[in-house]
Amino acid sequence: MFDTCSGNENHAEEGISFSGCEAGETKRRLVRKELACSYQRYRALAARRLRDEVAADDVVQAFALKAMECFEQLRDARAVHGWLRRLFETTLIDLETRCQREVASGEPNATGL
Repeated sequence: MFDTCSGNENHAEEGISFSGCEAGETKRRLVRKELACSYQRYRALAARRLRDEVAADDVVQAFALKAMECFEQLRDARAVHGWLRRLFETTLIDLETRCQREVASGEPNATGL
């Protein structure tokens, strides 16, 4: 699902513009590349917070899917890191809330994804 990237590349380049006909494709490529380069970091954050490797995989997958579905909402290339981080946190909170509700109601599937 994710491409690989090398080292400490900065993908939110100053010169990227989101105006014109190719804005959507530019955003999509930027978000996809940033997801590929930050996959392990987001996976580690989810695993640490959830203390469950399977749930962490589910969160990162749901997060990546949401990012690729919502990439048009990105307004500034320099904000891609913050935009993705916010989306990740929201996805993680959604899962935690869903799990708490399911545990409280006695439903068997506590991962919710």
